[in-house]
Amino acid sequence: MADPKEKFKGTQLEDVIREGTSYDTLVDHFNIIGEKIASSSRVEQILKQIAKSACQVLRANPVLLFQYDKKKNQLVPPPIYGGTLFEEAGYAKTFVFSGDTFAEMVIANRESLYFERQEDIDKHPFMNGGQEENVEGRPKTRFHKREHIKSLAALVLEAEDETLGLMFVNYRSHQSFSAPVKKLMKTFASYAAIAIKNSRLIEQLRRNEAFQRHIVE
Repeated sequence: MADPKEKFKGTQLEDVIREGTSYDTLVDHFNIIGEKIASSSRVEQILKQIAKSACQVLRANPVLLFQYDKKKNQLVPPPIYGGTLFEEAGYAKTFVFSGDTFAEMVIANRESLYFERQEDIDKHPFMNGGQEENVEGRPKTRFHKREHIKSLAALVLEAEDETLGLMFVNYRSHQSFSAPVKKLMKTFASYAAIAIKNSRLIEQLRRNEAFQRHIVE
């Protein structure tokens, strides 16, 4: 029987964008995301749509989206994802939402990272802290190895110079991230940052209105 993981071995992303992704397809996806942002205050639904669209347009699998809480200085559970996970049962345990994890160090550094080879992921300083061996309940095998990730991009979500979250774009085949590819990834990251920012502004507005009603009463 064929290994189910084989179906995720894809072509080069650059070729897909150049030959297989039409302008109309991109417009359709961005219109759907824009409508979600305009019509819904439920940020989880919006982020789910962004992750789904990013998977389809970027041919990535999976795409992960995290929100970041500046006051607590940590990522907010649960992470949102689009695509397929081989080890979905252990997915939540993979990501610890406090401590010096890879994701949180990317956030702290405020610099997006791009890894075209798995060796580059393994050798990065953020991956060499040994932290996961010391966290109770966390799988000892890192996410990218468990999910057979060969290339990935970790993009910091920012809006108006505020750090709002993190987006992982994962591939199970080796990819080359050219300037047009990175630009398209950043477009999805910008939508995700706007969605999170808007949801927080709406929530703050609701709290202000509730406070004013309390004073009047």
